[in-house]
Amino acid sequence: MSHKFLLVLILYHIYLSTAYTKSSNNEKTYHTFEIQLKIHLADVHLNEGKIEEALGLFRQLVRKRKRELEPQEREKIVQLSYKISLHIDQLLSQAENLFKDKKYNQAGLLYHQLKLLCKKHCLPHTLSKQSRRQFLYSIHYRLACCYFLDGEYQKTVSTMSEGGNESYFLLKGHKKLFWQWTFMKGAAYKKMGIHKQARELFSACAQSSDCSLQKEAQVEAAFCAFQLRKNEIAQRELSLLNEETLSDDIFTHTSILKILLCVAEKEFDSAHKALDTLTNQPASQHAFLQGYLSYALGDLDTAVIHFEKSIHDPARATDALYFLGYIYMEMAARSALSPFQEQLVYIERAKNCYEALISHSYGHKKERAYLGLGLALFAKAQYESKQVTKKKLELLLSEASPNISEKIHYELSLLIAECCETAEESREHYSVLLDKRYQPLSSYPKAFFMRGSRLVEEDAHLGRAMLQEASIIAAQRQTICLKPKAHEAYRWLEILSLQKQMLVDRSYSSETLPHALHGFFTDYPESPYANDAVHYLALLYWKRQEYAQSLDLLQSLLIHFPFYHKRDEALFFAARNLEQLYGKTEESSRLYLELYSNFPSSVYAPESYFRYYSEQEYLSGSEKALLHLRNMPESMSDSPIAAVASFYVGCHFKELCPDKNISEAHVKYLTKAIEAFELAQTRGAAFPHLQLLSLYSALEKAKTYFILGNYEQCEQSLLQFKTQKEPLPTKLVQESFWLHARMHMLKGQKNEAREELEALIEYCTLIEEPASELNIQALCSLAAIKGQEGLFEDAHVLLLKAEELQKGGCSRELLLEIWINKSEIYRREGKLEKAMALLSKAINDDCASSLRIHAMYLRAEIYELKGRKDLAAKQLEAIAKKGGISKDRYVYE
Repeated sequence: MSHKFLLVLILYHIYLSTAYTKSSNNEKTYHTFEIQLKIHLADVHLNEGKIEEALGLFRQLVRKRKRELEPQEREKIVQLSYKISLHIDQLLSQAENLFKDKKYNQAGLLYHQLKLLCKKHCLPHTLSKQSRRQFLYSIHYRLACCYFLDGEYQKTVSTMSEGGNESYFLLKGHKKLFWQWTFMKGAAYKKMGIHKQARELFSACAQSSDCSLQKEAQVEAAFCAFQLRKNEIAQRELSLLNEETLSDDIFTHTSILKILLCVAEKEFDSAHKALDTLTNQPASQHAFLQGYLSYALGDLDTAVIHFEKSIHDPARATDALYFLGYIYMEMAARSALSPFQEQLVYIERAKNCYEALISHSYGHKKERAYLGLGLALFAKAQYESKQVTKKKLELLLSEASPNISEKIHYELSLLIAECCETAEESREHYSVLLDKRYQPLSSYPKAFFMRGSRLVEEDAHLGRAMLQEASIIAAQRQTICLKPKAHEAYRWLEILSLQKQMLVDRSYSSETLPHALHGFFTDYPESPYANDAVHYLALLYWKRQEYAQSLDLLQSLLIHFPFYHKRDEALFFAARNLEQLYGKTEESSRLYLELYSNFPSSVYAPESYFRYYSEQEYLSGSEKALLHLRNMPESMSDSPIAAVASFYVGCHFKELCPDKNISEAHVKYLTKAIEAFELAQTRGAAFPHLQLLSLYSALEKAKTYFILGNYEQCEQSLLQFKTQKEPLPTKLVQESFWLHARMHMLKGQKNEAREELEALIEYCTLIEEPASELNIQALCSLAAIKGQEGLFEDAHVLLLKAEELQKGGCSRELLLEIWINKSEIYRREGKLEKAMALLSKAINDDCASSLRIHAMYLRAEIYELKGRKDLAAKQLEAIAKKGGISKDRYVYE
């Protein structure tokens, strides 16, 4: 407030307070001074920009009778009127200039100020009543334009709906302006997602010959019909347009709608052709259409690339963000079993898209953005505290409540209930939701389904009851709902409830669910759930071991829906069905190849990679198969099957090497075997069901160190078998005792070897497996030690026991070993004839074993001891012809 204004105001009030106390003789002087003060005050208000106050004073002045005014005063009032008109003209001129400069927000503020002046009749008295009214409606029109161009669509509609603006334009002959007004209002409704009202307005414009935007309105009406899923109406309205007379912009707009209709009708080839004809459109628009087409085909990765290119286009930003958020959530769902960082990245991207969409969208898209953001926050609950997620969702719900429908409120409330950490708290939230009942909502049974799905883990009986309630209510609602989409949603929810009950009860033989699934995809072939229905039915047949029916459904799914979002699972079970029906085939290998090549992050990718070759090929040492295992991608290294693959690779390298006479090449192979067993041991330990594989890997690693002569590492690898608290498989215990004993024998530690052998024999007696091969070998080795110590009688007892146990079904080769050991004892006793007889018996046996050659070597030694060097030489020549054998394969000395 200026000092001049304060001074004038003070003087005016002082004068008024003193003027009433004076006589009536001064009345004329007072009146004159009052008029002058009001003129000055009005002038000051104008200078201060307070036009309403200035106009109020101006009205008081113009009500004065002319005879009460001096000529000089009348002239000043006329000047004041001119100043006020000039001030309003300046405001209007500033607003017009800002509008031309596309500064719609600033222009809107000035138009809004002018609108308030008009509504308060704060206009110059010189304007006629008709002029003032026309001025008011023109200001409304300009203000609505500013709101629309600035993206304030709700304010646009509110401004247009004030005071019968539309009827004024129509009644006063401004038909062109009226139809422009109507078209803009329809466009505002369309931007807000209120397509029904928008279509009515556009249809009215399209049918009027006075509308200059008739063709544009017809295309927009068709667009709204498409959004309302009235594709036939949209196509009919497009067919009425003569494309030859259309401008480039309208032709482009029409072509875009045709592409969308083709996608909706799954005529993808036609959509591609129509897209190729659009060469003069902006790159962002073309990218959006490419993304939409890729999304419809199920190619989500390509769709993301195109949608991200179009988010900077204001005309397509909200649609692109909406699709991106949905796609990222879908990608997060697909990568649910991949490393958690990958899933978290997708969830975070979806969250960012929905947050941006909330600040840029209106109507149903804003609602869906709130729900999408809630789902993204809920998906992060597995990586942070559920209590933290619950608080975030509650905050989101409180912020969203003024802008969302009851249905979205209900969906967000369900998510909050799911985030409760305790069963009691969860029960309270669900009880509130179930008590409200939300009768008009199609998702009402969802509370029963979600609560039942959660309760089956802690209370199977109560959870099953809730699932049954969900399926019953969904079935009841199907009979009374009128909307086809709601009927479809109820029916699908009923199927999900039945499926969950089946998984809980493991009642795969029931025909209720197969009939429901088959009926669903038959009745709703265009439903977004139809593919899932086919897929679930195929998996049910797989569980029931009806492999032919399962295969037929999966092959149909793979052929007709190449971008099905669970294609990886469909490929895997199609290949497994083929293997069950026909064994290993080229087709099953092709399906496995497609799976791990196109879906490397799928949970089924590692097993598909492993199953590309048969297990028999891995066991037989096929170079191709083993090379395939060795080249398993790093991305699969955290999977259980990677542990199995490493174990096979280790076994392959180990089998390439002999026990003795190791060359440098053998050392290289054995080192690789140790690395593979180490990987198998580490990877297997991460999975409870592979603990046994981890232990076997540790044992094989110890055996490999033993072959290399690295007894220290061998001992270290065997330590866990000594310290293991949990009961170990008997085979593992026996193998560890035997390996310990062999290691001590080679190191010359007879006492330690004897302890291990006696422990092994005692263990086999304890577990009642005396006829195991390792127990018999332990008896033989202990007999050899006794023989070296001169305890021949004890040695013969042990070998006799071993020979008796061998008759229990052990290999014939084991009997040869017993005979050879017994012959060594006889030789030490000096009973060479008996030793020779046993060796001859072993040599002449039908068993195909290298032990026969070893027996020949020992017989040559006896010949030498008896002085029969000629026979010894012949025996050695026979050994040489058969390939020879190392004497120290078995430890006797």
